[in-house]
Amino acid sequence: MWSNFAVVRHSPYEFTLDFIRLDFSGKQSPRRGVVVQRVNMSPQFVEQLISALGDNMSKFASNLAPTSLESLNEPQVDPDA
Repeated sequence: MWSNFAVVRHSPYEFTLDFIRLDFSGKQSPRRGVVVQRVNMSPQFVEQLISALGDNMSKFASNLAPTSLESLNEPQVDPDA
């Protein structure tokens, strides 16, 4: 499954995540997409998922992210200034 877009909805009892593959090859607007996976989960599980994603994103950013990505956020300093 490959997804490049997601839609999140909720009711008082559950969250629904639709993972969508958008087609960027044409000029049509709005873009056409195909739902490739729909996941329903409890609010408790959503909290656990958010925590796990945050933890993994922090580990990725500090250990695995390419240094070229990190340097994009740093201000460029002119050594001759």
